[in-house]
Amino acid sequence: LISFLFYNVLYGQTYNMSNNSVTNASGTLYDSGGAGGNYGDNQNFTFTICPTGAQCIALNFTTFNLENNFDYLFIYSGNSAAAPLVGQYTGTTSPGSLTINSNCVTIRFTSDGSVTLAGFAMTWAPTTCPAPPPPPGPVPTDQDLCHWVDAGPDQNTCGGIPVTLTADFA
Repeated sequence: LISFLFYNVLYGQTYNMSNNSVTNASGTLYDSGGAGGNYGDNQNFTFTICPTGAQCIALNFTTFNLENNFDYLFIYSGNSAAAPLVGQYTGTTSPGSLTINSNCVTIRFTSDGSVTLAGFAMTWAPTTCPAPPPPPGPVPTDQDLCHWVDAGPDQNTCGGIPVTLTADFA
C-alpha cells in the first residue's frame, strides 16, 4: 500500500483514453486499451488535462503506434478541441516530448472501423514555460539598406551601382 501511494504521488494517476477532464498535476495517459492492449475500433475521445496551478505542461510520449492515415491523435493547446492545434499525428510518427504553452492541453483520439494497434502512452507534468522570443529589431530604413553616395547631379550610387533618383510631388 505504501509503495502504491508513493508511486501515485510521484507519477500521478493513470488513465485510459476516454471523454474526460482531469486536474492532476501529473499523470499517465494510455490509449483505450491501456498499457498492454490495443485501442478499439470507431473511437472518438477527447481528454483534457488542466493541472491545478500549472502555467505550461510537459508531455512525453513513450509509445506511439497508430494505423497510419486512418487513426489520429490531435493535440490542442487549451481546454478544448477548439483551442489552437499543436499537431496531428498518425502511424509511428510520435509527438515525442512537447511543452504546451498553456495551462491546459486537450488530446483527441480517433480510430476507424478496422485495424487496431498498440496505440500510445503519454506522461504529463507541469513545467516552466519557455522564455518568449525577443522582440523584433527596428525596421530598417533606406539608409540602413543602402549607403548613398551623392556624387553630384545624376551621379548617385548605391553600393557602387549607379542609380537615378526621381521625385513625385503629385
